Amino acid sequence: MKQLGETRGYLTLWTGIDSAIVSLAVQGIVSHRTQQYIDQYYPNIGGPPENQDKEEDELSDSDSFRRV
Repeated sequence: MKQLGETRGYLTLWTGIDSAIVSLAVQGIVSHRTQQYIDQYYPNIGGPPENQDKEEDELSDSDSFRRV
């Protein structure tokens, strides 16, 4: 990276950072809005909640997965 910075300039190392930041922001917003939509219009997807009365360390891996 030092060689690239010295030969082409250190600003070259930051090429594309703006689009990467915008991409992460859009991805976060879309993910959040999709989760809200699914929760609102399809609340029973995956079945009713299970094992809500137990602590996480008391559950097996498959029970923990079903809980989420």
